[in-house]
Amino acid sequence: MLLAAPAAAAATPSTDASAYAAEVGRVLEQVVAGQAAAAAAEMRAGGLDSSEPEIYRDLNQQPPDLADAEARLRALQAALGAPATGGDPCDATRATSPRPGTASGTGSGIGSLNSWTR
Repeated sequence: MLLAAPAAAAATPSTDASAYAAEVGRVLEQVVAGQAAAAAAEMRAGGLDSSEPEIYRDLNQQPPDLADAEARLRALQAALGAPATGGDPCDATRATSPRPGTASGTGSGIGSLNSWTR
């Protein structure tokens, strides 16, 4: 299951973020209540049908996939509530770079020697 929540959250203007989040909450309430048709109508009225096509498709299937729609809406709600951060691009490099002294890293030391002799 792929989630489009981060893209939708990024595409939502900050001035409309609270209205968008409120609309997501209303649709989620209807999905939890098992009201797929009402949730789809709410999505159309609020414009979520074009920004969240996977959820809208879930609601319009025969039978509706309420479990997937709920999971996607909850993920979207969490993404909308999460603070936007840029992050440190160096963190990704540090996390994937081998450590010196390991078999895949550069450097000298007992760890490199042991891995070389095995």
